[in-house]
Amino acid sequence: MNINKIFLLNFNDTNDFNIKQVAIENDKVVSFSKSIKNISEYGMKNYFDLAESLENPKKYSISLGENDEKTYHIDLLEKIRSSLDEADFLENIELAVDNGKLLYNIAIYVEDDEKYTGIYIYEIKESHLLRDDFYVMKIPFTKQKINLKKKGAGTTNEKLAVVENVAGSVGLPTEGCIVSFFKRKKDDEQYKIYKVKVYDAWKFDDVFGKVETRKKYVRFTLEKFANEENPIKIANDAVQVVFKNEDEETSNVVDTVEAVIMSDMKLVKTFSNFHNNSRRKIKNIEVSRLREVLNLLKDYVLNNAEANFELKNGSVTTNG
Repeated sequence: MNINKIFLLNFNDTNDFNIKQVAIENDKVVSFSKSIKNISEYGMKNYFDLAESLENPKKYSISLGENDEKTYHIDLLEKIRSSLDEADFLENIELAVDNGKLLYNIAIYVEDDEKYTGIYIYEIKESHLLRDDFYVMKIPFTKQKINLKKKGAGTTNEKLAVVENVAGSVGLPTEGCIVSFFKRKKDDEQYKIYKVKVYDAWKFDDVFGKVETRKKYVRFTLEKFANEENPIKIANDAVQVVFKNEDEETSNVVDTVEAVIMSDMKLVKTFSNFHNNSRRKIKNIEVSRLREVLNLLKDYVLNNAEANFELKNGSVTTNG
């Protein structure tokens, strides 16, 4: 990783966050880059494959084509990315701490050139305060020796935060990347996110408050499945899928199904991840194979007393 910019982010929600660029010498950024540990992608899965299962891996990647629907991550990451260009400088690192309390909970490292931007997001924890043998941002003083007890603190004549491997005010994390995303520019087009890598799925949702966002996406998904005028099609468009109640006057199918899904975070993950993308396995399943799956489901309901739904709640196929 060869970063050339560092930002601090105080994130509350997508409409309430504060971002600052750390004023720091270029050679110090280069030096700090060398301390950042390699990010392991071992075990990383494809996001769109995971969306079709109840599997809940820690790591996944998202590759977006020009016509792919956005995932629930993209709006947030786009908003953070656009805010970087407008961020003011944090010229005094003392402003990152108030009475021993961190005012920023996210560190953002940026690799940037004319055609490519890589953005890496790390969580700043309370343990990053006043920690020895850790890269820190020292409080800058103009034309004064930086008074730190540890040997080799050095001096500076610039009003810039300086990164040194000594004890200081705020530690910059060098491991534990939560998410990275990548943008490239083609001709005169605007930068667009084409790749997202999530290294800690539940940490991402927790730090950015995305559990509630997932639940909103569940609602969007269910409304798609309840739309009879524009139904979801699977099995190479040979089968239409519509959620319906037997008695529409007594209950709303979206509300009914949503209540069940919200009781299980695995179901929340599955339905919030659904995208009507042509590359999805369910979109290309053979009708005969789909029928086999539905028959297996019916057999399970008929022969398993612990099944959580009745046969009348199952799927129905038409047109043969």
